[in-house]
Amino acid sequence: MPTLEIVAQIPGKPNKTIILVGSLEWDGHTFPNADSIFNKDNPLDLFYKQKLYFKEKELYELQMMHKHGIEYSLFEITIEQNTQPVIKRLELEEDDTISLLPITDEVGLISLRDFFIHNRGYIEELCYIGGSCFHFVS
Repeated sequence: MPTLEIVAQIPGKPNKTIILVGSLEWDGHTFPNADSIFNKDNPLDLFYKQKLYFKEKELYELQMMHKHGIEYSLFEITIEQNTQPVIKRLELEEDDTISLLPITDEVGLISLRDFFIHNRGYIEELCYIGGSCFHFVS
């Protein structure tokens, strides 16, 4: 699971620390199934072609994440002495500028744990598919 954590002390401000934290998030409304992910191809063919493990196809990981409604997110946590930490989401705009959005109900976190809870049948289907080609992945 890709994560990022950078801790920085601000020069001239010994009581201020900024932490950048990366994570994966689910969009909360993508509910995949094997047909939507594998385009009605036999999922075993993808395992045998090693696309899932050795990235035979360019950007395969990002394409698979998109199909699952999962994306990378980056957060900035500002900690100053005697104040509550402030958490903001970093958003890259179309013109390549970066916006800092406070975490609110509208801009909240939806974790991968939520993805697993709401997509239990799909996860079980993947486990079954993976188990049927266990000799390949072991």
